[in-house]
Amino acid sequence: MRRLLLFLFLLSGISSLQSQGMIIDHECIDISQIPSTVIDDVQSDIKWHYAHTSHGEQLTWGLQFLENSDPSLAYEVGYQYLPNVAGSLCIFDGQETDTYITPDLYWETHTGRTMTQNVLDNNPTINVSMWCFCTQCNYYNASQIQNYLDTMADFEAANPGVTFIYTTGNAQTDGAEGYNRYLRNEQIRNYCITNNKVLFDFADLDCWHNGVMNSYEYDSTIIPLQHPDFDGDIYGHTTQASCEQKGRAVWWMMARLQGWTPVPPSGFTVTPSAINFGEVNIEETDSEIFTLENVDSVPIVIDQILSDDPAFTLVDLDARPGDRLSGFTLPVSGTRDIQVTFDPDAVQSYSGTITIYSTQVGNSTVAVSGEGTDSPSGGYHVCGDVDGTWNYDLIYVDCDLQIPHDYTLTINPPAGGTDIIFTGHYKFSVSGRLVINGTANDSIRFHAQNPTTGWYGLRFYDISWNGMDSSKITYTSFKDGNANGTGWENGFGGAMFVYESSRLRIENCLFEGNSADDGGGGIHIRYSSPIIKNCVFRDNSASNGGAIQFNGANGSLDYCLLNNNSASYGAAIYIGGCSPEIFNCTISENTASTNGGAVVLYDWSYPTLTNCILWNDSPNEIHILVDGGTPDPTYCDIDGSWTGTGNINSDPLFENPANYDFALTSGSPCIDSGDPSSPNDPDGTRNDMGAYYYDQNALSAPDVVIFYSAGTVTLDWDAVIGATSYNVYSDPNPEGTFSNLEQSGITATEWSEAVSGDLKFYQVTAEN
Repeated sequence: MRRLLLFLFLLSGISSLQSQGMIIDHECIDISQIPSTVIDDVQSDIKWHYAHTSHGEQLTWGLQFLENSDPSLAYEVGYQYLPNVAGSLCIFDGQETDTYITPDLYWETHTGRTMTQNVLDNNPTINVSMWCFCTQCNYYNASQIQNYLDTMADFEAANPGVTFIYTTGNAQTDGAEGYNRYLRNEQIRNYCITNNKVLFDFADLDCWHNGVMNSYEYDSTIIPLQHPDFDGDIYGHTTQASCEQKGRAVWWMMARLQGWTPVPPSGFTVTPSAINFGEVNIEETDSEIFTLENVDSVPIVIDQILSDDPAFTLVDLDARPGDRLSGFTLPVSGTRDIQVTFDPDAVQSYSGTITIYSTQVGNSTVAVSGEGTDSPSGGYHVCGDVDGTWNYDLIYVDCDLQIPHDYTLTINPPAGGTDIIFTGHYKFSVSGRLVINGTANDSIRFHAQNPTTGWYGLRFYDISWNGMDSSKITYTSFKDGNANGTGWENGFGGAMFVYESSRLRIENCLFEGNSADDGGGGIHIRYSSPIIKNCVFRDNSASNGGAIQFNGANGSLDYCLLNNNSASYGAAIYIGGCSPEIFNCTISENTASTNGGAVVLYDWSYPTLTNCILWNDSPNEIHILVDGGTPDPTYCDIDGSWTGTGNINSDPLFENPANYDFALTSGSPCIDSGDPSSPNDPDGTRNDMGAYYYDQNALSAPDVVIFYSAGTVTLDWDAVIGATSYNVYSDPNPEGTFSNLEQSGITATEWSEAVSGDLKFYQVTAEN
């Protein structure tokens, strides 16, 4: 483990920094150590020039999140200017002409160097300047990085009153590019250490979380890699947790620049300080490791290590002959790995404390917890990164799943289909390609083992940009999805979250009983244009868009049914800042507690609705928020009416909506009332309105009259146009299947049989 403080400040005040150096990394995030008076001095004295592209926004996002939770950590950003706000860390963001600052606009070209110098010359109170890498370290060579280092040194020589902050590049890329990034970052670190520079180690902060470093192996070398907890693409291409960690590191750096010196560590550290095993089958065990490290200047005696719950047992992985979990000594800078095994024996929650006793320096603890479960035995269990082909009938998901970039997972169901059961509230993230080949007879069914807790849904991230944007999902049902987390992306898309994934196709799927705290109980679609066709959205809920939320998304919704969904706004569909195409959809019996039972528009949205039915939604069909835009419905049946070519306001006469049957009956005004320029229905007639056309070539059911006389039942019916024969079926239950064929091929319109006293019901069908 690299030491945090390589060079200690011997003087106080920001002007002393020019010949001092330090590394700001994952060990520089405990800002509770910083006295409030130091924070006040930072806000008063430091004026920061900060130039960056999108990845650099992680620092300012982090400062924002920290201020939200602690107003004393106030900061103020001026875009292309230096703000002057008392009690805030004031930041000049960008250059005088722009805020998206690539290398050529700060240090790489004469123009960029001039722009940087102009900011410093025109704002003489600025005393800190920093530029943040994006992905350049993935492909820069050593000479390019040396050019960066030399230019920063030139800036320092020309501006002795300004501290220039060096940075490393983010650690998001693996493979050969990740290896190059690692080499270039090491080049920067070595230079800063040798030359007493101030380094904000962005890459190190990417890789560490809760005391654990993520990595991968390349060419027999362990390469640090962004921690999975930080995999996201919302706040500057990462998560809120990652931004907050970098924000804390910024405050630590500023406090150090101000002259504050942290108290040197003493005793021993325990990493991590808490272990949650999640759900573990009562017939299985799971193990994790915590590490003791001596950070003192003398050896430390550990008296004993005890667990207060027998479900959590301990093993000393570094034990030598004669060693026990007591009575050993940690040498200076020494470490000790202790394994904790969770072995539940009942279906219940477990929590306990492991105490490390040391009379020499004091005790420390590790909190442990887990859930004993009785997950069904058998099935195929999956966890973590997945790819390849699944052709199993039963799959259990035991942790978060991810299809990595450049990988494809294909699901081919066997006869009878596939159940994919999430044993906990887990995400299924897709950065690569997902192909689900369900069929009408052999479908795929996603659902949760515990419907109350649910699962976190399918989550497609940024695959429009990585060449993997061709996922397809057919004949699949999604139930129990529950997006109830914190952070931007985690409260959206109960069953599915689609972000920058425009070639996604979703056909013949069911979204039922899913929920989201914020938007899109069924699906949330952002900056994407997926094709959604022949799908049903039923009984989903969210604050906005109970079934679907479009946000900056211009996809299409064709031949879909949206029924019995609920939300505050837009019970069926919530549309923001985009213009999706909605074609031949039926939207009915959805309920909004505030407005827009069928559709809500906001942020200048202009959707088209063609051949649709919006009927019996509450409290109204379409609601437009302030500056919401304008819908363009044509050839639609809209309850309460709406202006537009071909629109009507008539009961669509559904077959049996109480039982989810929204087929049109023979007298429906929606038959042959669609846009005449639209493709004809499969029966060759003009397009009908709604998701389900009325087949005018189908035979109607015979109108049957039954007579009984002297032990004989006689069925008499009217001839059906186009019929060549009739079949008679019976069942003792009027709601039964009528699978008992009494006689087929009847060419007359009458049939009789002798009966006993048993109750019997009849059904007549026409054939051609």
